[in-house]
Parts: sequence; C-alpha cells; structure tokens
Amino acid sequence: AEKYIKPDACIILVVGNIEVLDQIKQFDSDGIVEVLDINGDPKKEIKAVTNGMTAEKVLEQYFYARTDLTDMKAVKERFAEIKDIEINMDATIQGMKINMIAKQMMPNYFLSEVKMNNSVMQRQVYNGETARSSGVQGSTEIVGEELEKLAQESIMHKELRYIELGYELNLLGIETVLGKEAYKVEVISPLKEVELQYFDVNTGLLTYSSSIVVTEGKSITSTIELGDYKSVNGVLYPHKRIEQVGGQLIDLKVIQVKINSGLKIIDFN
Repeated sequence: AEKYIKPDACIILVVGNIEVLDQIKQFDSDGIVEVLDINGDPKKEIKAVTNGMTAEKVLEQYFYARTDLTDMKAVKERFAEIKDIEINMDATIQGMKINMIAKQMMPNYFLSEVKMNNSVMQRQVYNGETARSSGVQGSTEIVGEELEKLAQESIMHKELRYIELGYELNLLGIETVLGKEAYKVEVISPLKEVELQYFDVNTGLLTYSSSIVVTEGKSITSTIELGDYKSVNGVLYPHKRIEQVGGQLIDLKVIQVKINSGLKIIDFN
C-alpha cells in the first residue's frame, strides 16, 4: 500500500450534502475542497436575485414566453383549450432505436409507451383512479406511494395550478446552466419530492431540471435538458429532450406534438 498509495497524490471523492464541507477539509493537503455539480463540473456560485423577482413571477414569465401573451388570464384560457396532447419521440439507446409516446387528457389521464421494432416494451397508464405498468415480464398494478406520484404527474397543465395543488415554490437565485444564466426554482410537491427547475433569464423558458429518483431503495440523480422550442397551436413545446438517469443518457428528438387529437377515456385502459 505504501508503494502504490501516495496520500499527497490522490483524489478523494465525497458524495453528499454541502454541509459536510468543513468536516472533510482536514483530508485535503491544501485545505481547499473543489465542489462539483451533478454533472461533475465545477459548481458555480448562485447569484442573489435583486430585481424583485419571485418564483411565482418566474413561472408567469415562462407561460408568457410559451404563449406570446402578457396576461395570466389569457394564458389560462389558452391552455384550457388544450383538452389532450400526444408527444411522439425517437431515441437511440446503446445502438438500439426506440420510440416513446406520451399521452395526456384532461383532467388527469396519462399514458406512456416505449416501443422497439413496433413492439411495446414498456407501458404505463393512469385512468384518473388506478394505474398499471406492463412490459416483457407481464403486467402489475401500481399502488401506494408510486400511485400517488403518478397521479400528481398525470395532472394536465399542473404548473398553472402549483399553489392550488399544494406545491411549494422557492426562488433560490440565478445560476449558470448550459452556458446561460437561469433562475433556479425549487419545486416541492405535496409528497415532499423536490425538483430544481432552471428558467433562462433572457427567454423565460425552462431549459433544465434535476431531481432525485428513488429506485429499489437507491437514490439516483435524474436530469432533463430541454430546448428547440417550437410553436404548436399557439403554444411553445420543447422538441429536444436529453434525459440522464444515473449513468444512462437518453437523447430524445420530438417527432410530433398533437393537440386535441380526440383522445378518449378508452385510450387509457
């Protein structure tokens, strides 16, 4: 060990909360600990917001940017016209081409499918009350906390109703994300799940989000990068979506966004 391990020439990687920073400085030869973000890049300082901006105002600017409107009443009327939506996406994972379809219908119906060679590999559906997950290993009913989470995710236009639905919003400051300054908003769900959302300071659009996903008792960081917003029926939708869960990177390209295509309850059985 003395031959190969040299204390003055090694790197110690610590994963945890920033609160332990002072405790681990003793293990650094110069007492300077480099703090990295979730992508392994040097973490940038968060700038304080001094222009009177709040989390609620950030969300308002986001909806103004997506609709080219300047009044929240008009924004809500625009989204109220959207009764259902279907998003069709393509991606390549480990050399295999897949197709992903996400459908939503008012008020809280949801369906997602992952296909490969036109065969459904994974399917998740919520009909407003019950939910099921199916795949190559069969079908199972979704219950308990997982059902509660899916019920929250299935609410259409929920960002417009965050406060009404019991969400807590906190504006944490301004941080550089993807090379541009963004408002960092902490969104805490009624189930106490925390998501960090980043809204471009100049465009107002949501460009990045991160959250902690618990799978089989393990906590995994999940990030989503959004871009290439295009107008569909008077509302901007991102057509680039890069998801990263753990070490898995999925680069999704939106092929088509359908609005009010006439989805019915039977489509969510």
